[in-house]
Parts: sequence; structure tokens; C-alpha cells
Amino acid sequence: MNGDILSSEVMMIGIDLPKPFPLAFGTLSTLPRVFLTLTFEGNMGEPIKAIGEASIDFPFSHYDAWDVYYALNQLSFIGLNVNSRMEILTSEAFRKILEYPASFAALNMALDDAYGQLNHVSVPDLYGQYRDTGIVLESISMPKDHLSLKHELGRVYDKGNVPKLKCGQKVEVDIQFLRQSIQIAKERGVQFAVDFNAAHTIAEFDRIAEALAETQMEEELILFLEQPTLDALGIDGLVQAKQALSKLGLSIPVMADESFVTNDNALECHMLGIVLNYKIQKVGGILVATEIEQSLKGVISNSMVGGTFPTAIGRVWDQQGICVLSSATLPCDAWQPSSDWFSGDRHLIEESFDGKAFIADGLGITVRWDLLERYKVNDPEEEYRLIRNGKSGNQIQILLREGISYSELYRKLNDKDSNWNL
Repeated sequence: MNGDILSSEVMMIGIDLPKPFPLAFGTLSTLPRVFLTLTFEGNMGEPIKAIGEASIDFPFSHYDAWDVYYALNQLSFIGLNVNSRMEILTSEAFRKILEYPASFAALNMALDDAYGQLNHVSVPDLYGQYRDTGIVLESISMPKDHLSLKHELGRVYDKGNVPKLKCGQKVEVDIQFLRQSIQIAKERGVQFAVDFNAAHTIAEFDRIAEALAETQMEEELILFLEQPTLDALGIDGLVQAKQALSKLGLSIPVMADESFVTNDNALECHMLGIVLNYKIQKVGGILVATEIEQSLKGVISNSMVGGTFPTAIGRVWDQQGICVLSSATLPCDAWQPSSDWFSGDRHLIEESFDGKAFIADGLGITVRWDLLERYKVNDPEEEYRLIRNGKSGNQIQILLREGISYSELYRKLNDKDSNWNL
């Protein structure tokens, strides 16, 4: 029967970044990505493939790629039809994997792709489209010195993008780089955003706020301050950061990233005046993101869709997510093409990004299945058995700060033994 799901496959790949990307917790180097492939019967009886990607990185999430792979492999698609997309996505049997939101995002994406291909509709058609393009918010890694910061800011501005400065180092270092960024933005008459990666205590951020207040600037130069306080402080930490700015006469928006995952988080943030970063993978996919936004309808004015270093496959869906969220009016990480970091044989689709979302049947892309096979992790379970027990993976390198073990961090974030599903 047309639309019947004939088979499913879960695949993990390990793909290297062109250069390591330093962040507050350590360095991203090799990225594991998990894909769900659904093969279904087309209108002419032919088998057609649809795909979904899970792309979020431990310890930004409390779970890792093996948890996603494991969760997706617990699902059964026997007897299901892609035309029952919404019934599947709202059923308790499938919603249970929202414990690991990126796994549900991969499911949502694969079903969107399958339904769209079968019925000749685009992903934005499925949800309602508000836009097809926007301004790129481009992250620049933590600067080593003032010269490198000046170069990186200039490079991003020259492309017409808005830079997002990655902070979260020592307070004094953050203050120095913030002051330099403000000066450069002043000279160019442009804006920038700041992402602290949940690195600071309240006392530390108070010092940063004081330094900003002492700097002669127009507040509009800083688009927003993203997750300035420790994840453990939750939304209350963001509120205290907002209050610290307000006491000093500053009204720079504070944005929730790590502290915003659920509908309840979104409602609380709105009531407290905190701006939202809808990372599609973080919240569990486009459907969940639209459900969250609908619960806030008419009471929240702007937001953005963040990025999680997806491959081209996942970035296509991220951008389609921006198109269907009415509040996503800010410059977005997700408008940046993944080919900026995964180019050449790491670009897993035949099409190129051209500044607009892909609007065609399903995802509207042609997957390079040969490249997926090239980066396939041969034995994901063994790979994570090694990684979770303090050893190097055969294909995936996890580089954390010295003195932090993967297994200890996993237990702390997941509240489970690191071998629980191995």
C-alpha cells in the first residue's frame, strides 16, 4: 500500500570538524551523528528513502549519541504508514523517546521527509510558513588574543553576518574581549551577540555587567546575552543576570539556551522576560517547537533557532524550522550553512545552500548515501563502551578538559551508571 513503511535503519557516523572548536567545557573535534532512515512504498510501488538526523553534543545534553542510537532502535515501524505521521508522533509509544529529545527530532524529521515526498508537500507546508530566509548569526570560537578576535569579527561582518562571540573564560578575559567587540561594533555601526555557554556564577556575571555599564556604548550594539549563568542555576540564574543588568540601567536581552528545554521552561522564561533559543534538536524537533510556541501564542515577540553542528541533512531541517516558527525573527545560528564546517566530502547532500530554506517535496534534498556509508561507525556499542570507560573510541574522539572523565560527567548529568544501556 502507498506509504507503508517497509523497513527502518539506525546509523551512527563519526565526522571530523575541519579544525577543533574550543568551548567552555573542552574541545569539539570528532562529532557523532545518528540517522534514522525509513524506507516506504511510493505511489508507483517503488521503495523510497526518508531520513532524519539527531545532532546534539554531550555534555550540552544530558545524553550522548549512544543513548540516541539505543532509543531509536527500540522503536518498531511494523505495520505503520507514513500518512499516519501525526498519529505516530503523538502516540505514547513514540513520545517516550522524548527522554532523549534529539532522538525524537530524528523521528519527526524522517516522518516529515517521508510524508512530504509521498504527498508532494514541503516541510514548511506541513506546519505553515512565515519566511524562507533570514540573517545568519555566526559563532566565532573563544579568541586567543585581541588580534585574532579583530580578525574573526571582521571576517564575519564582511560576509554580512552577525557575529556571536563565544565567552565563558575567566571574567577578566571575557571583559577584555567584550570591550574590544563593542569598540569594533561601534566603528562599523553593527551589532553582535554573546554566548557565555552557561559558564559564570552570579557574582562573576555581576562583574561583567558592571564592566558593560562602565563602557560607553549604545545598548543596541549587543543583540543579546545568551545563557550567561551556570546551567545548575537554571532560569533563576538568568533572572538574576537580567536583574543585575537592569540595576545598572542596562536593558540588554538575556536569552535562555541550556535552561530552556520544555514547554514549562518556555512559559516561565516568558513570564520573566527571558528570550528563547529554540534549538530544534534540543527541544525534540519542529513539532515540539511549534507546540511550545503555540502555547505562548500572542505573548512572546521574538526568538531565534540555534545550531548544534548538524550535517547538511540536519541543517536543512533546522532552517525549515525557522520558517515555521512565527517568533523566530532574530538573526539565527541555524541560517548558517553547514558547509561552513562540513564541506567537500563532508557535505552529505548534492544541493548547495543559497541563503534560503529548501522548499520542495519533503526535505527537498538528495542525500549522498555513499558518503554516509563512508563515515559510518562500524560498532557504535563498542565505541561507546570504550568512551564511557575512559578510553579513546576507535572512530570518535571525545576531548574534555583535563581532569574531567567522561563517565563521571555522564553520571552527573544523566543520573545513571555510564554502562546502563551497554
